[in-house]
Amino acid sequence: MPVIHVKTNDEVMPRILGFIDTLSREGADIEILDNKIYAYEKKQIDRSLQDIENGKIYTIDEVERELVGAS
Repeated sequence: MPVIHVKTNDEVMPRILGFIDTLSREGADIEILDNKIYAYEKKQIDRSLQDIENGKIYTIDEVERELVGAS
């Protein structure tokens, strides 16, 4: 899926998000990632890659316990 990074002001952003919302309601497949979500996901990926390099492999049960505990 193509990705676009938008950096704009507070006046334009609501208009862009409104258009995206309209497309989404019409059935378009759209995912919005803001800077906080991106930073969190990047941190988790970096942590996982470091764990793999250190030989730490998680079982599916360990992952499931962590995910359930995060909610």
